[in-house]
Amino acid sequence: MYDINLLNGYNKPTKNIKVIAIVIAMVVVTGFLSYVCIIVPLRDKNRLTLEVSKFAGLNTEYEYIEKEHGHLSRQIEELKQKADNISPMVTAIKWSEVFSLIEREIPHDVALLNLSYREGMLTIQGRAESDIEVARFITGLKNAGLFTKVKLKRIDRDGSGESFIMLCTF
Repeated sequence: MYDINLLNGYNKPTKNIKVIAIVIAMVVVTGFLSYVCIIVPLRDKNRLTLEVSKFAGLNTEYEYIEKEHGHLSRQIEELKQKADNISPMVTAIKWSEVFSLIEREIPHDVALLNLSYREGMLTIQGRAESDIEVARFITGLKNAGLFTKVKLKRIDRDGSGESFIMLCTF
């Protein structure tokens, strides 16, 4: 006997497998395309959003530091102006005290040839009978406390004694 198939081609298992395979392939392709076209860009967008928020925070911090720098710069300028106004008062030298001190400390055998003042330093040029007299003069000026530093710049011996140059810093 022969089978008669009234539904020609309806119940063939190979056709069903092909349809199922195509549907599965379409689902896989749709899932892959969704991942590549939606998930990856969203992940990149999230990463970029985090970077932008970090940048915004850094930018805000930079602006704050810039404002603070400007404020501190203005304060520094104000303080410099105040210091410039105070400086002449502090460094005002009472020359009568300086001359009195020199007169008190100068040995009898020392003669002054020149006194000059520049930028907080008094230069004394003179002549002495011996280097011991110059040393006494330097020691006396140091011990008086008016100068922060007293040093001998040069001493030369000639036939009539010693010529010297001293530097005295206020």
